[in-house]
Amino acid sequence: MGSKDLHEKIVELGKSGQLTYDLLNRMLPEEYNDPDKMEEIFDLLESYGIELKELDPYEREEIIEKKVQDKIKELSTFVEGELEEEETVSEPGSEELLSIYLKEMGKYELLTPEKEEELSRQIREGFEKIIELIEHTKISLKEIKELKETIKEWKRKDPSLKPKKSYVNYLENTIKACEEKYKNFNKKSILNFCNEIKKYISQIEKAKDEMVKANLRLVVS
Repeated sequence: MGSKDLHEKIVELGKSGQLTYDLLNRMLPEEYNDPDKMEEIFDLLESYGIELKELDPYEREEIIEKKVQDKIKELSTFVEGELEEEETVSEPGSEELLSIYLKEMGKYELLTPEKEEELSRQIREGFEKIIELIEHTKISLKEIKELKETIKEWKRKDPSLKPKKSYVNYLENTIKACEEKYKNFNKKSILNFCNEIKKYISQIEKAKDEMVKANLRLVVS
């Protein structure tokens, strides 16, 4: 099955509500052990507003981590085979590739339970601050009113309103569009509001990235 056909099938299952974490893993060919390829799939799902069933928003990083672990095992097996068969011509750069990858991952500290809790708290609090700012702002722009209605709908479906990646992406894209639209109107209140939202989005992304890198470090330790 080609990439286009695979993507169409994934979207079809996603729209019908049948796409689960396990099913997606079974559908993806070996080439999707590459974390970048997995990101393509998640971006595809998000572009259609599709969420995997039985998948916590930030568990997507765990899927990528699993793919990275599989890739490391694959590379390790290959290198071990090359060392055992010295007469065999080795694939150029294979051993170097593993060495460089491990060295790069070694730059990041291991994720302790305390650090994981701290990063999770930063993500959660950043998201809650964004929601609070939007709900309590007196700015009466059409875009902000629509954001408020969207948040109401999110809360209707999920009263606890956890910080889902799709939510953060939607908020970020809407705020960027709003900022771009009104940047020449000299409305400081609007620009200050947008900057405040962007500050908390940056906090969320920074904490999430640190968590992912630390998890990858754990894989190779």
